Amino acid sequence: MANLTGVSRFKKTSLIKTKRGIDTYGIMSGYDRIKNIQEDEFDFFNVTSGFEGRCDLIAAQNYGDPHLEWVIVISNRIKNPFNWPKAGDVIILPRSDFVRGVL
Repeated sequence: MANLTGVSRFKKTSLIKTKRGIDTYGIMSGYDRIKNIQEDEFDFFNVTSGFEGRCDLIAAQNYGDPHLEWVIVISNRIKNPFNWPKAGDVIILPRSDFVRGVL
């Protein structure tokens, strides 16, 4: 298994070889649970100007780790996270205990 940080989306996956012989990672651990988050597993977060376009800051404040910004992007089903979220947006924020339980 590759040496990945404790917050990597791929920390519980092993390396696999593609048909072309390229080493890559398997399916992300917890991805489906976070993508299909249920209503009782999240809260709402009002984005202020200090957090505009900064999912890393939102993750740092709510999860204690800026590298978990991907959880916020996936749970909100954002295809292009650049310049997202905007001030005034209300976004889904998975609860910390849920995130730690899934990852």
